[in-house]
Amino acid sequence: MINLEKFEFRGLPFSSWLFRISLNELNLYFRETKKRRSVSLDENGLDYFNAEHPDDEEDQKIPMEYLIKALNILSEGEVTLLEMKYFEKRGHREISEILGITESNAKVKLHRIIKKMRKAMA
Repeated sequence: MINLEKFEFRGLPFSSWLFRISLNELNLYFRETKKRRSVSLDENGLDYFNAEHPDDEEDQKIPMEYLIKALNILSEGEVTLLEMKYFEKRGHREISEILGITESNAKVKLHRIIKKMRKAMA
């Protein structure tokens, strides 16, 4: 609340600004306490991932154990990007605002993460 006057409207929701502050505070907490984050997966998360790749056959779903294996090789930042895109359904523009990167950088990073995960699942 102290820094509320520092908020600048950039065409994105106020929630993006708050989310960025929250993300920074959570990262600080995990660094200071040396605790690890966990990600909860359900079938809906897999549906989002599969829907993003329509070139895959309809009956060819990604098995949960392959997805877990692929997620384990990712860094915290990469997992955060995937969470925002596929589980929170945020757009590239909002993700870029939250993380302080360009929109094209967010797209490239997500593409590389998916490529890395596919390689791990192969």
